[in-house]
Amino acid sequence: MLNMSKTRALLPWQAAVCVVLSAWLVTAQVDESRKGEYRNELAQGDKALQERDYEAARNLYTQANELAHHRSIEALRGLAWSELRMEEPKSALDDAQAALGLATDDAARADIHNLMGAILYSEYVTDKIRGDKLRASEVEFRSAIHFNSSLPGAYYNLGTALLKDSQDVEGVKMLRKYLELSPGAQNTDQVERLIANPRLSRGELAPAFSLRGTNGETISTGSLHGHIVLLDFWATWCGPCIASLPDIRKLAHEFPAEQFVLIGINEDEDAGAWRRFLSKEDMPWPQLRDENWNLFHAFGLAPEHKIVVPAYVVLDRDGLVLHKARGLEDASSLTKEIQKALN
Repeated sequence: MLNMSKTRALLPWQAAVCVVLSAWLVTAQVDESRKGEYRNELAQGDKALQERDYEAARNLYTQANELAHHRSIEALRGLAWSELRMEEPKSALDDAQAALGLATDDAARADIHNLMGAILYSEYVTDKIRGDKLRASEVEFRSAIHFNSSLPGAYYNLGTALLKDSQDVEGVKMLRKYLELSPGAQNTDQVERLIANPRLSRGELAPAFSLRGTNGETISTGSLHGHIVLLDFWATWCGPCIASLPDIRKLAHEFPAEQFVLIGINEDEDAGAWRRFLSKEDMPWPQLRDENWNLFHAFGLAPEHKIVVPAYVVLDRDGLVLHKARGLEDASSLTKEIQKALN
């Protein structure tokens, strides 16, 4: 749900690609002779974070912070991001608070309050009973806006948190402000849907995506509205994926085409291998390619950072997630979920 970008919308926070942290520099207390080493550790930390190698990112940011005598706002912010991705909210919040204590301008304070809100919201997502964490996240997002009234991500985050908390009127207002500050944002369609129907925020709304298929057609979240959807994440090198293919073929023809859509989402690094496989197999339903596992991660299909395929997601007609499964799932259970959604 959470967006940390200053300039554009990202995917839901579980899978959002972080902005490059070292582009946002504050003077750190680094010995002159070691500034090059410090900048290199930060840059490598940014790279590891974007590549989802969170353990390596944490180690690199820790080294950078040591070079700055434990007073690097950039390194502490990077540590907090890494720990958030590693599902260690307490450590993440401690490092974000330490970074806040070093902030010397309102833009930096706003950015860190927004991050702290993301961390608190992640605790609510993990345990929905913790309504106190949801409300605490709202306080942090409001603080971010107080320090920087032009920070789009803070409006998006506050708006979606308020909708989740059933504060629809103010939540919609915040989302409208987000769209005003971010014309042409990647998730505009998703945000407009939340504005039109705030109840969608109370479930897990599918992340906004737009992927091109093998025959040149583009399939997006918007084009799937009104259909029950089964997303089948697979790869040509995955034995269980190939073993499940006969059952998936049956599902493709089991339900009315005007109500149900099956979509294959391929995770091969080699696009050629994917195309060669499709040319030999009977897979006439839409086939899309998910580069760098972006959509896979956006759906939160890699808890504890373990990638497993095949993986399946069933969406309702409004794009809400009804069912997720990883590994070789009995086709009868998928049939049952789809039938339930159709009824």
